[in-house]
Parts: sequence; C-alpha cells; structure tokens
Amino acid sequence: MKLFVYGTLRKGGDFSQYLPEGRKITLCQLEGVLMYNLGYYPGCRITGKKEDVVVGEVNDFEGLLSQEEWENLIGIMDRIEGVANGLFDRSTTETPYGEAIIYTISDKTLKRVTDDKDFELQVLTDWAEVNMDVADMVPTLNKEKDNVTFRAKEQKE
Repeated sequence: MKLFVYGTLRKGGDFSQYLPEGRKITLCQLEGVLMYNLGYYPGCRITGKKEDVVVGEVNDFEGLLSQEEWENLIGIMDRIEGVANGLFDRSTTETPYGEAIIYTISDKTLKRVTDDKDFELQVLTDWAEVNMDVADMVPTLNKEKDNVTFRAKEQKE
C-alpha cells in the first residue's frame, strides 16, 4: 500500500489534502523516471534510464488503511489524475522502499503537449524547484478537451 508522488500530491502540495493523515512519508530519489513541467503540474514517464532521476515521496499506508479504504483512495487518485480521461496512467514502479503506485503522463497527453508549438517542454528533477504560486488557483477538469485548466479562486473580503 504505497504511493509515489512527485508533484502537487507531495506534502504541502495543492492536492496533498486528499491523502490521509498518519501515513509514513519518505523523501527519495527514483531512478529511471523523467519528469516534465506541464505548467501547473508535472508529469512523469518511466524510462528505465539510470540518468533520469526524479525526487518525490513514498507514501506508505500499511497499517493505516484497510484494503477497501486503499481501493477507495486509489479511486480518488485516479479521478484527480484524470485516468478515465486519458490524462495520466496508473502503474507501479520499484522504489527504494518497495513497489509503489505511480501516476505517469499518458501517451495521448504527452503527444498533445509536444505537438503544441506554443509550449516548451521542460525537464525537471524536483517539482519543489519550480517557482510558481498556484495556491490561489482552482483546477477544473474539462471533459470535452480532456485536460485540466486553472482559474483564480474567488477572493473573500
């Protein structure tokens, strides 16, 4: 019951509140994975190349969640990651702490991004290095276009 996260699901990230408290979080480097900056969130691809390294967190839910709760959590993660819409794929990878689920950018999404002549694909090692403030943005899934867009949160007076 492990989940490797590398972007907005990392502790303190915009979507980390969807992960249950009390989990064991271990920061680690994962070899054989390449990370791209997709704008408001990153996307990874498993390459198997030792020189491709990503910094992320292994979240261990062993002893914290029942099998049913784990399956419910993965269902929530699938929705956040847009698995049904082909935005990301769910797979497993080996980490220094055992096998973990990882969400990787789908072929469809990578093609759409690389075909966009106005978008420069940037390779990253650590999402925490990206200096962008998206805390005041709200993600919105656009099912017709199979993507996530962001809009500013309404300000409260």
